[in-house]
Amino acid sequence: MIPASPNNIHEAIVKFIEKHKNTSIITTNYDGCMDEAILKRGLHIKKTLGIENDGDMDAVELIKMHGSINWAYCESCQDVCEFDLLKLKEMYEKDILSYPVIGICKNCQGSRRPFLVPPLSFKFLMFPNLVDIWNSAKLTIESADYLIVIGYSFSEADTYITKLISRSMSMHNNQKMIVINTNGILVPTLRERFSSHIEEFDTKRILTACSKAEEVFPTLVDSFLKEDKK
Repeated sequence: MIPASPNNIHEAIVKFIEKHKNTSIITTNYDGCMDEAILKRGLHIKKTLGIENDGDMDAVELIKMHGSINWAYCESCQDVCEFDLLKLKEMYEKDILSYPVIGICKNCQGSRRPFLVPPLSFKFLMFPNLVDIWNSAKLTIESADYLIVIGYSFSEADTYITKLISRSMSMHNNQKMIVINTNGILVPTLRERFSSHIEEFDTKRILTACSKAEEVFPTLVDSFLKEDKK
């Protein structure tokens, strides 16, 4: 994941953000591709680990719900540190420094490990710091007009995310979700699931693009950016 580079999906997201500053990104991926795409366009990322932000009003909200390759978690004092992603990547690629699988906490000298959350149902028991991150995701989802979901499978290990979205769509009758996924069964399943939990749910509020995201998403972004939307 460390040497991975942004693809045209990440670039399209940044392209959209540059026109719509109130856009937020929520991801369950550990990699730094989205981070890198944002930073290399000269934008800043809002801190989500309890670190004070620098006051940049245009900073991008990137919520990494399952951790990140440039985050480290202390098993003793539960402190979380965020390291410079681009520097980490450069040192790894030039073989200046190995990726720190186990490090030493500066605060308590305990063991630091990468803050990477495995696909387990009881994530909070492992990483209490997730609570604040997931609360940020909850507020972001509930404030959105559109939820554009790219390549996410709504797995059983992440039922909490499905419940967050279901609750949000029950609160906001005009909120719509666009699901981009090659699995043709996914959206009909979601429509059925949401209909069973939300009274008089309009299944047309969940739209689908059953295609490869790298092909359809840039086109979708372009359509959103046009003044005459279809």
